[in-house]
Amino acid sequence: MKLYNLDYLLQYARQHSPYYRELCKNLPEKPVTVEQMPVIRQVEFWEANTSGADNRVLTEPFKDGIAFKSGGTTSAPKFSVFSKDEYATFCELTGQAMMYNGVKAGDRFANLFYGGQMYASFLYVHSWIQACPISLIEYPVMGSTPLPDIIHIIEQHRTNVLAGVPTTIVSICQYAQEHHIDLSFVERIYFGGETFFPDQRQFVQSVCRGVSIRSSCYSLVDGGIVGFCDDSCNFNEHRAFDYAVVLEIIDEETGEVIHETGREGNLVVTSLYRTLQPMIRYPLGDRGVWTEPQGTSNRKFKLLGRAEEGARIGPISLYYEDIRGIFVPVEGVDILNYQLVITHTEGKDKLTVRVATDNAAGAQEHAADYLAALYEERPMILSEAKIGHIHIPELVFGDTTILDSNPRTGKTKRIIDERIGSKE
Repeated sequence: MKLYNLDYLLQYARQHSPYYRELCKNLPEKPVTVEQMPVIRQVEFWEANTSGADNRVLTEPFKDGIAFKSGGTTSAPKFSVFSKDEYATFCELTGQAMMYNGVKAGDRFANLFYGGQMYASFLYVHSWIQACPISLIEYPVMGSTPLPDIIHIIEQHRTNVLAGVPTTIVSICQYAQEHHIDLSFVERIYFGGETFFPDQRQFVQSVCRGVSIRSSCYSLVDGGIVGFCDDSCNFNEHRAFDYAVVLEIIDEETGEVIHETGREGNLVVTSLYRTLQPMIRYPLGDRGVWTEPQGTSNRKFKLLGRAEEGARIGPISLYYEDIRGIFVPVEGVDILNYQLVITHTEGKDKLTVRVATDNAAGAQEHAADYLAALYEERPMILSEAKIGHIHIPELVFGDTTILDSNPRTGKTKRIIDERIGSKE
């Protein structure tokens, strides 16, 4: 594994990345602490982090390693790149972290994550299973495999561990229940990519009695591995991976770094093993709170839903700016503003787009056109809804009073995550 001193990382990024050089042009040459570095503005970062020769984020040409798609619409995709050494470190760190998360020698993993189309999850899980110091067996099934075939493989090989997104796990259990299939040999479920809500857990545990449901880790294709789980972690809790990252929780209004427990803020990460595409004070798009006092080793934190950078609906990442392009021009209708509301009912997530307009009735007449444009940009939304993994999205039109605002600043909230009321 290759990990870097924070001082070295900060100076290296400033010297070799045009983006970071411009970002830090008003800072002293050295020494510079991480808190002196500006928090990245995602829109500007991704405008600079293109897939072509004009990339201004990378510190050198991308000549070896791996590239993953990390969200965005079809017309404006985002890509994260890792050198070979960085990807190896990413996976080795995760494999080591899983030793604290209940894995046992000889565990038989059914890898049910998704692969292809430059998605990271299936390949990443495969890689950390191989890198884990504990002897594990992997069955690379993939979540896109038809349910009867998945069940057959799980039964045939008696895989005692399932690894996948919650929507896949729930679908497997629904199929098993409907066809009276015994999955009592499944001991543990490791999930990622989305929250495993209490109503989903209750159902899965009614089918796989006694099964332990655990987050595999807190890891993102942009930020890399950020946190890991151990036996002390409760619902949505992880431990900050101290020697791999610098994790901060920052007040979104004041920019103040939060050190006390219980005070909400946005999660921001600095990765200590990425120099090709440095991630320094990068907003992860999630809100959270510290649940252990400052100074605790691998300090525990709790995730509280999405921040204003993006939303997660089931297994789908959606950025606020992705929605803007669906509002095709309509004569007599002006779209004034909008916000995304994420809810969770009947075991599934739902996206509602509240749209402020000067002509709600006219906009409603074109709701089908707006939805068609959304499906064209993000086909996975429609496909996941048809499968039954998420609810059909809804558009709600009205004047500006339908949009919730921050009571302190008066600013319209871009994303409202109403799923956080769920408790175990």
